[in-house]
This record gives sequence, C-alpha cells and structure tokens, in this order.
Amino acid sequence: MNHEDIKEEIKKLINRFKLLTDAEKSEANIRANFINPFFALLDWNITDVKEYDRDHYVRGAGYADIALKILNNPIIFIEVKKPGKIPTNRIDPQVQTSFPFKELSELIDRTPEEKQAFKYARSVGIPWAILTNFECLFVFNADQERIILTFRSPAEYLSKFDDFLELSKEKVKAKSLQWLQERIKKEEIDKNFLEKLKNWRISLAQNIYNENKDNHILKDDNGQFDFEKLMHIVQRILSRLLIIQIADDREVLRTHGLLEGLLKSYEDSGDYAKKDYLLNRFIDLSHMMDEHHNTTIFAPGHFCEKVFISNSVFAKILRELCHHSFRKMTADILGATYESYLGYKFALKNGRVEAEIDQRVRKQSGIYYTPAYIVHYIVDNTLGIKLKELEEKFGLEAGEEAKDLKILDPACGSGSFLIYAFDLLADFYERINTNITQEQLRLSTETANPDIFENREKFKHLPKKIVDYPKRILEDHLYGVDLDPAAAEIATINLVIKAFEKMREKKLPLILNQNIKVGNSLISGVRKKEELEKFKEEFAKHIDLRKKLKEI
Repeated sequence: MNHEDIKEEIKKLINRFKLLTDAEKSEANIRANFINPFFALLDWNITDVKEYDRDHYVRGAGYADIALKILNNPIIFIEVKKPGKIPTNRIDPQVQTSFPFKELSELIDRTPEEKQAFKYARSVGIPWAILTNFECLFVFNADQERIILTFRSPAEYLSKFDDFLELSKEKVKAKSLQWLQERIKKEEIDKNFLEKLKNWRISLAQNIYNENKDNHILKDDNGQFDFEKLMHIVQRILSRLLIIQIADDREVLRTHGLLEGLLKSYEDSGDYAKKDYLLNRFIDLSHMMDEHHNTTIFAPGHFCEKVFISNSVFAKILRELCHHSFRKMTADILGATYESYLGYKFALKNGRVEAEIDQRVRKQSGIYYTPAYIVHYIVDNTLGIKLKELEEKFGLEAGEEAKDLKILDPACGSGSFLIYAFDLLADFYERINTNITQEQLRLSTETANPDIFENREKFKHLPKKIVDYPKRILEDHLYGVDLDPAAAEIATINLVIKAFEKMREKKLPLILNQNIKVGNSLISGVRKKEELEKFKEEFAKHIDLRKKLKEI
C-alpha cells in the first residue's frame, strides 16, 4: 500500500472515530476497530500471533493488550485504554531535552496507565512501550520513563505522517525507535555549525599533511607537496561524511546510525584498533554506499582513499558530527559554505596548515555569490514562465509534457540557481499531481451523473501522477557546470539535501559527474587551436548576439 492509500485509510478511521457513541467507546471496541487496523496499516500482520500477539502474558506483570514481535520476540508492548482515560498534556520530547533522563522521571508524576505500560516492558527487559486510545498515542522508553514520540490527536497521524511511519514493521526492524530517541538529544544545525565545519577542514588538512609528507599521491609534477590536491581530499572526505549523516537523519538509508556504529566499533576495540582503523572502515562504508546507492561521490579510487589519517582526528570529527541533527537542515545553510570553501587555498605557515583567501583565484575563476532575490527573479522569469505556459496549454498532461525540459546553469557555483529551480519544478509536479487526484475524485463520486459510463472511461485515461518527480528533477531536468571542483561538490550536496525533503525511494541520486560537471562550460574539451576552427560560425553567431544584447 502506498503512502497516499495509507493516508486515505487513516482518514476513514478518524471519521469513524468521530462518529462513535459513548456506548461504543469501550476499550475492547477501540482495540478491535481502531488499534488493530491502525497497526495493520503499518504493515504488522495482525492475524499472526508471532508478530501481533493480543493479550500477551508477561510473568510478574499480567496480560499486555498487544505485543509487537520481531522473529516471535516482543519488541514493543501496547497498552490500550478507552477514550478520555489518557491525559494528552504530557511533556513533549523537545521539552525533555533540557533535563537529564533521571531528573526528568523525578519531575513527572506518571499515571497508573503509563506505569502499567512500563511494567510490561521492564519485566521482559525491552525498552519500548506504547500507550494509546486512538485519540492520542505516546511512545515511551520504559526504562527512562521518557516520551520519544507523541500524537496528541487523531489529526496528528496525518500532520506528522513521517513520524507515524516510524512505527511501521520495516522501520522498527531498522531500529527507528532508537533513532527517534537519539534525535531528541541532538542539537539542530544552525549557521554556527559552519565554524565546526571549518575546524574539521583544518584539523583534517593538518593531520594529512603531517602523516603524508612522503606520500607520492600528494606530490605535484615537481615533487613538491600539492596543497591543491590536499584541498580536494579534505573536501571529498567531508562531503562523504555529511551525505551519510544527512541521509541517515533524513531516513534515506536502509538502517540507522552508520557513523555512530563506526565510531562505537573503534571505541570498543580500544588499544587493539589499528592506527588506520577508522579510515579503513570509512573507506569500506563509502564503497558500500556506492554499491547500494550508485552515487559518484562515493566511487572507489578517489585520492582521499590513498592517504593516512589518524584515528584520533577522525574520531573527534565523528563525535561532533553525530552530535548534530540534520533533519531540519536546509540547502540555504549548507549553501553558506560557498564562502567558506571557494576562493580559499591551503598554505603552510610556520609548520601549520591554514586556509587563506586567494583573491587571485577568486578573480580569475569568477567566484561571486548571487543574492537570493536575483536568483528568484531570474528563475521566476524564465523557468517559472515556461512551467506556467505548460500548465495553461496542457492541463493535467503538463507533467508528462515537461519531461524533456532541461535547465542548465553553466557557472553553477554552490547551486543556488539549481536549488531554486528544483523548488519551482517540485511545486509544479505537486500541483499537477493534486489536480489529477481531484479530477479522479470528481469522476469517481459523480455517480448520479447520467454520463457515469463516460466518466469511468475518462477516469481510465487520466494521466498517471508522477510520484518519483524528485528523481526526475535531479536526473533529467537540472544540469550544472563549474570550474571549481569544490563548488560542484557543494552544489551536489545541496541538491541531495533538497531531494531528501521530497524523495520516497531509498536511493541516493547520481548527480556529481553526471548532471553536475567540473570544467569550463565555454571551452572544456577543446585542446588545440585548430579544433576551435570547427566552431568559427558558432562563435560569430554568439558574438553578434552579445552585441545585440549590449544594445538592448
């Protein structure tokens, strides 16, 4: 069942719940007619006692209303009550972050219903318990008496649909509840995060310089240490780390806590960890990311895989990175790294690696940051007008008509134009999909219409909704080129973040070196003067157009 179908079924449950009489609000009726179908929508097999066990006996605690099981082992206990029996004013997870777990449990007077749910979980040594009467639902860590997820009304099952899906069988098996709990502890990303990013860049660069002075990978043609190549290595390592952690927090990966697991395995090894333990495990993880997600940024063989990095430096970066939550991170925040990377170079001063502004590079490379209002004006008056024309001309067919539309930024920098173009295209496809849904609804509900058979025929021939439009936008619509490899890489990450907000399938898009390329969009590929002769007429045409443009 797809997400739209699940939402429709939730709406039906909510409407039925609103119509209940007081006599129908018994605990047994709520469990049978609302809680059971609720978890069936989350892909729990409610007819299999090895997965959904009603009245599960717990030694020393009694009979739990429901035990959700994985491989026939209880993983969550559910306590069901009648409407009105569960207070909805419990402390939110966000509020709890200012209190230590133990201190919090002393501050809150837990209700008998909550204590009963905790008792089931503690008796068999599992942390998770749910208390619900359908009009609200709370997920607890029973050991810590801590709420990790709240739904205070049936409407929140829809408004917090992504959180609702965390209770699905697939997500629970992938440790979604542990992930939800860790998410509460983390600090949200803000622009101060960029300072940490700069610090990581310098610490990595210094360590790589110290440990790899004789590494031929970091030597130029004259046998000197190549600081430009060092920049590329540091940038690629940080790009990989950021994408993994952002993808983890945005639930695009198949499991949670990849970097946390990497760090923990190192810490558990203690003195028995090899000196390059973390780097080697990170390279292995990068190759698996490439294998599963087909993303060039993780492709084997990059220079970053051929240097030595100390465990201590890598571990410090991982600890700090994993301490932050990227769920609310926007492309605008990461776009600010444009100024912190582009036009900088590494230089050695008194034995220390420093990042300094290279005005010569900035001037020669044409590195300038375009203000947002200019970006919006240009894109609105080009792509925006084109999309409006398609809608007006083709209506519901506009989505299909737009499939061959190409948008190129020939000097994309960190991707500000492409990011805003993504927004316009996403809004366009969402409008078309909404219009198709509304037309489907109209044709299917007008049963009293004398043209009922004609309506059915029209329904059959309605265009299909384009549900994978984020993938289409990234792989078919948007193209960028930039001289600076760091700029192209940042543009890639920015577009990946933008896609995470919309994507449904668990597959990272292939962007860098496919649609975002490094090079000079004017002359890349032209090696010899003779080759330019082939384009003599084209050059003349463009020179003439430039003259007209100046006149205009």
